[in-house]
Amino acid sequence: MQAKTALGDGRAALARGHVDDALASFTTAERDLHRARAGAGLPLSVLNPVPLLGSPTRAVRDTTAAGLHAVAAGRALVRAEDAFPLRGHQPLEGSNLAPLHQGALDARAPLETARRALTVAKAEMRGPAGASLPPLSGPARSALPVLDDTTRQLDTVRRGLDLLAGLTSPAADARILILSQDTLEARATGGFIGTFGVIHFAHGTVALERYSAAGQLSTPNPPMPVPANLAYWLRSPWELSNVNWWPDFPTTAAFAREMFRREGGGEVAGVVAITQELLGPLIAATGPVDVPGYATVTASGLEQRIIDEVELKEPEDKPKHKFLDLLSQQILDRLLHLPPAKVGDIASVLSRAAGTGDIQAWFLDPAEQEAVNGTTWQGALPRTDGDFLMIADSNMWKSKANKDLVRDVHYTVDRGKDGAFVGHVHAVYSNNGPPQPVVNPTYLGYVRLYVPEGARLVGNQKGIQDEGRAPDGPYHVFSAVVRADPKAQATLDVRYTLPASVARGGEYDLMWVRQVGASADHLTANVLGTSKIADPSARVLDMHTDLNPRGLRGWLHSRWFFRRLGL
Repeated sequence: MQAKTALGDGRAALARGHVDDALASFTTAERDLHRARAGAGLPLSVLNPVPLLGSPTRAVRDTTAAGLHAVAAGRALVRAEDAFPLRGHQPLEGSNLAPLHQGALDARAPLETARRALTVAKAEMRGPAGASLPPLSGPARSALPVLDDTTRQLDTVRRGLDLLAGLTSPAADARILILSQDTLEARATGGFIGTFGVIHFAHGTVALERYSAAGQLSTPNPPMPVPANLAYWLRSPWELSNVNWWPDFPTTAAFAREMFRREGGGEVAGVVAITQELLGPLIAATGPVDVPGYATVTASGLEQRIIDEVELKEPEDKPKHKFLDLLSQQILDRLLHLPPAKVGDIASVLSRAAGTGDIQAWFLDPAEQEAVNGTTWQGALPRTDGDFLMIADSNMWKSKANKDLVRDVHYTVDRGKDGAFVGHVHAVYSNNGPPQPVVNPTYLGYVRLYVPEGARLVGNQKGIQDEGRAPDGPYHVFSAVVRADPKAQATLDVRYTLPASVARGGEYDLMWVRQVGASADHLTANVLGTSKIADPSARVLDMHTDLNPRGLRGWLHSRWFFRRLGL
């Protein structure tokens, strides 16, 4: 158990870029594993001849051998990171990406060594994990998730390095569109797109080619067909600023690429969306920014500073988002020319931002998109066979009311009279901000609930619309309009039957995805009396409930019992 904990600590430290801490944890795990192997004699050895129990001595030896292979994999990952110049060895210089390119290539060999070690570790763990004696199977089973997580981490690193090697290659020529989302004016993937940039990877170099307000682009020619549920709200042509209409980021990004082309921006090979929530941590990591004409900008109070400069300033700047334009240009220029001591810190900031959705990425080339598929960077609506919920709000009033808006959402699942599962979403919208003509005149939200296919509204619910199948994922959509005035509340209440598939095999699984920019929301799920509260720092709430009856009868009917019989 101590070795498993140390392995987990080492993996976590490596994910944060703390290489020395990771090495120390792997050393601790190795020491504990050797101690366990040395003690694998009596009294467990007396049970070796007992049928069905397996060999305790062999189980301990197999478990420790697997653990030692996991330690070897961890150390190989450290060597891979050490080969990569993001540990403070070299600066990041946009005019010369050769060190990054070579580092990505050099890391491949230790990554392959780690992959082989993990494969052996999992193979050797299968025997102990299948033992009938809990003292033997318990530690092995508890260690398997650590090995699986490490394998996933390894795969993510490998794919990321492949993408990096391609973009930094001397043969590369790729323009990447950067969308700056303002979560204070919510949209499905984050917020209103006030500014954009283009980063150009060209023949071993990278540079900020352009950064300006979205309104400075030309009118789309020809116009893009407007989504039916957006057309009612538009008062001007559909353009880049409102292109993020779908919560599935790959869907939104593909439309953004085409919209940008029609607005005269040219072709791009990928789309990256960031929110203003990322700017503060970047400034905190790199230091205060001197913005020409605006004095020094610090991470502290940045949100209010943006509101003051962009929304409340009189007379307003021309263009309106000039402050954000210049600030973002300064920050991006810093990222393209990082000193060695800052490279690791920025990598950690970006990793955390991907986990909250404050940075999302999509690439046109399927091989490049493979690098982000299945990671938090992808921003895709996940696929699940169980229950699913995502509440996607779009602020349809020109305001920044989301600054002080908090949603207290309860999702309850019970059985109806006919035995079918019934989902009930009850959301209280609290607009806690004072009335301000520009910033907070009111909150008017167009709300979509993404639920499992086969879900059906219960009866005729006033104000709730059934929009049918989602265009951006295998889900059904219900919608409503919610208005919350300053210092007031509004309520959303939706009931619907769930398909029987959400509890296939007598086990219920829920995946609830939090909208980007809604970290202040309180999310609580209650399934047949069992409750779980979402972690505000995570985008996904996962919940599992075993619906089998309790006691001996339930045990006999459980999938675990039949697995033990090999059926």
